Amino acid sequence: MLIDADTHLREDYCLDQVYALKGEFAHLAPKKIVDGDYATIRYDHKLSPWPAGAEKSHDHKELYNPERWEGRVAAMQVQSTDMGARIAAFAEAGVEKQVLFGTNMDPAVLTRGELGGALARA
Repeated sequence: MLIDADTHLREDYCLDQVYALKGEFAHLAPKKIVDGDYATIRYDHKLSPWPAGAEKSHDHKELYNPERWEGRVAAMQVQSTDMGARIAAFAEAGVEKQVLFGTNMDPAVLTRGELGGALARA
């Protein structure tokens, strides 16, 4: 048995579903402003606990842009955004179990108070 213990879900492509806030925080839910694949989709939101400069310097979307790096990184990482491809690749490799790490958990784990609780529940 092979256990993959360092797989990230690139849920940035569905932030509006990940943080579908309800009630008093509904107005803070991410809103899609540019549709597209993982590298091009964009959301308007104020949930990041990081300063803008830090957020930009750690944005992996350019790595996964199929128009950059001859598309190599995007091709190697397709399993991070396509669950069908993930299941097929892991079955082929004999991976039976995974420990998955959410990529965009920072808002939920670094925001204190009621909003942090709402983000974690979302």
